[in-house]
Amino acid sequence: MKKVLLRKKSICLVLIVVITLQSCSVYKKNSVNLNEASDAKSKVLVTRTNNEKIRFKKIVQIDSSYYGIKHANGEEIKIPLKESDIKSVRVLDKTNSTVETILLVLGILASGFLVFISTLSWG
Repeated sequence: MKKVLLRKKSICLVLIVVITLQSCSVYKKNSVNLNEASDAKSKVLVTRTNNEKIRFKKIVQIDSSYYGIKHANGEEIKIPLKESDIKSVRVLDKTNSTVETILLVLGILASGFLVFISTLSWG
């Protein structure tokens, strides 16, 4: 009975870790302009001149204005962006996000496995 309970707890822990790590995002180091960010159609990290960091789902251009798109309570919110208020715009690096998430998950699973093995030898 204890083995079944331990197995269920382990599976739950692994699922919690995997779901939590899916939200990890890595952004490119180089800043781009708003036009390039809107062409990328991916997540964007905007740093304002007051060093406030805002994450957007994407940036869109409507007429000659740029808007950052966020989702809140199931609704899409458009936040106007002024180039004079922006210090840097960094686009999501999909490759590095995937690689780092996989490495992090593997590291956590390996650590958990080592802890599990070491607890078996104790008793």
